Amino acid sequence: MPRRNVDRPAVVIELKWNKSAESGLAQIKEKRYAEALREYVGDVVLVGVNYDKDAKEHECVIERMEYEPNHPYAKLSTRQRKIVEWIKEHPKTTYDEMADQFGVSRQTIYKDIKKLKEGLITSEGKTFCVTWRVLD
Repeated sequence: MPRRNVDRPAVVIELKWNKSAESGLAQIKEKRYAEALREYVGDVVLVGVNYDKDAKEHECVIERMEYEPNHPYAKLSTRQRKIVEWIKEHPKTTYDEMADQFGVSRQTIYKDIKKLKEGLITSEGKTFCVTWRVLD
């Protein structure tokens, strides 16, 4: 599993020998290799690589993984998915801490939190003593 709160995507790679890079990408999707990363909130990149022994050349196909339409993260931005992960690790975080962590304004965090409260997170407590919880 990739490290959390790192602004780099996780990568799933399939290597092929004398076939095609597209067949590597197809295998990743068909065998659902990325399922192991379903809880990962950052971007996931799928890479198919083929090495042609005779030509002594390689080819590569790269694609960003898209969430299934019914997945809870499907309609979230990368930042919103990272906010969910941040809240899991820091349930007593504040709006200001999140704004600093993600390099955006407090108002942007308010908008993100409003969207996330539509079924993904909840908060308990008063304005200055909030405990966040990610819903299952």
